[in-house]
Amino acid sequence: MFDALGLPDADELLWKAQLMKEIAAIIKNAKLTQTQVAAMTNLNQSEISRLVNGNIAVFSVERLLKVLNRLGHRVELRVGAQQVKADEAQTIVCVA
Repeated sequence: MFDALGLPDADELLWKAQLMKEIAAIIKNAKLTQTQVAAMTNLNQSEISRLVNGNIAVFSVERLLKVLNRLGHRVELRVGAQQVKADEAQTIVCVA
């Protein structure tokens, strides 16, 4: 998606977008207010607003992972055992 646009760090942008989408879904499904989420995550309400509205530039991958943890979700990163050619390697964000 982002790589088709020729953007630098396309993989990172995709990870962040996927993580932000998941966080927004968690907030919506739990029917939490932005104020409640702010208190749970140590962010302020305006940062939560930027997060749920997809402002990718404001958040690092690491910060988004911390938000998921603070919302009570475990995050697992795995390295595949099967080696592939470098041009076939990819990072996938899966939601279980």
